[in-house]
Amino acid sequence: MSFGDRLRSRREELNMSRAMLAEALGVSKSAIGNYETGISFPKEDVLLRLFDCLQIDPNYLYRDSFRTGSSVVTHNERMLLEKYRSLSALGRETVRSMVDALCSYRDDLEQVKPEQEKRVIPLYRSPAAAGYAAPVFGEDFDYLTVTDDVPQAAEFAVHIQGDSMPNLIGGIVLGYIWQLIFNGILAHFNAALALSEKYGFWGLVILVAWQQIGYMMIIYIAGLQAIPGELNEAAAIDGASGWQKLWKVTLPMMMPAITICTFLSITNGFKLFDQNLSLTAGEPAQMSEMLALNIYNTFYSRVGWEGVGQAKAVIFFLLVVAIGLVQLKVTRSKEVQQ
Repeated sequence: MSFGDRLRSRREELNMSRAMLAEALGVSKSAIGNYETGISFPKEDVLLRLFDCLQIDPNYLYRDSFRTGSSVVTHNERMLLEKYRSLSALGRETVRSMVDALCSYRDDLEQVKPEQEKRVIPLYRSPAAAGYAAPVFGEDFDYLTVTDDVPQAAEFAVHIQGDSMPNLIGGIVLGYIWQLIFNGILAHFNAALALSEKYGFWGLVILVAWQQIGYMMIIYIAGLQAIPGELNEAAAIDGASGWQKLWKVTLPMMMPAITICTFLSITNGFKLFDQNLSLTAGEPAQMSEMLALNIYNTFYSRVGWEGVGQAKAVIFFLLVVAIGLVQLKVTRSKEVQQ
């Protein structure tokens, strides 16, 4: 028999209705029904009154709760229960009040979370500042308050510019991520990257643009902030319009930044390999295959074509160097001295 069955059996032996037992325990009639059907179980303070009202030992109710048949309460606990029953009504109420207070205190302790110890570590404003031999407080780093959630081995933190985060992700990972995105969208139109070279090409354009734009913008912003404000003020005094200041002042002064970004864009475009490999792998039929991937496939995928692959790699190297030098010469010729 279960706890509820023994409770109902004992109540019926004493000719007590659910309403009578509920009134004696100070609970609702539906609570007694829940106890007997096993939906819920009485709390500690209610159990004490229940044993007293039914005039039974706790082992009687919990006799079949354990397969071993061992007693729920020990001999010492049974002696304490007998002492409780020998108390007067006022004594029993005093014990119940103390039990209620202790239970409430226990619940309060469980709900209160211990305050985490805080510690202070340096927060460097850039990865380069973290490598300085003698960083300057307020200029190279500030102090950051952290809790125990941060590992003790973390002795400092470094602020990373959010716009440069895509450039820190590997090309292989980016290719597979964007492949899932593009194929998920194209699936609604019964298309896929591997089925059209047009989708593969524009997919590469979007991927590389998303990866590089943030990094390039940091360089452009640095070049823009390096322009002395006096130049624009002087141009405005001379009567230059906004368009004239852009073409005659801003762009010439930003040519060093433009030179760097143009060089990186051209060389990265020629060297595009891992994004191409993971995004399209040259599909369909090598129609979305870029130069670097073509050299790789020639050398490793075609038996006996290793020499052709090496020749392509040498020509590719000379081509990138030539185009890079021409670009540097053209853009540097337009730079002006401040």
